[in-house]
Amino acid sequence: METITKTAIKAGRAALLLMLLAASVQTLTTHRRAISVRAPEVTSTYENAIVQLDRMGRLPMTGEVSGEINNLVQFVSHPSRPDALGCGDQASYVFAQLQTIPGWTFEMRYEFGLSSPILLPHQWITGHGPNGEHAEIDPWADRIEIR
Repeated sequence: METITKTAIKAGRAALLLMLLAASVQTLTTHRRAISVRAPEVTSTYENAIVQLDRMGRLPMTGEVSGEINNLVQFVSHPSRPDALGCGDQASYVFAQLQTIPGWTFEMRYEFGLSSPILLPHQWITGHGPNGEHAEIDPWADRIEIR
């Protein structure tokens, strides 16, 4: 029994160290939000949705590594619903908020494997504005790019 407890403590420490390493690597990520003044209504709607998601339990971090950490925390926090606040849940929430913006069309994207930005199954949003703007919106990585 004592050996199992020591092993569990070591495993917990190793997991914590891996999470800290991942968070450290994430701070080196140079690609962060690219907010555009071309579509302030999209940007503000997105920002408000992220604030709400954070209040609902999403980890308020940026980048793919942070998204993976969020998935791990959500899986442990909601074992009966492991998809809670994962990429799909976050994208669906933001997608619903974006539908109120006149002149824009948005679509949910789903890819896996080499087509996915993270190789695993992943969901995000693309949008097209009335003046030719193109938006890539990924709440899971807290990324919005409007060109």
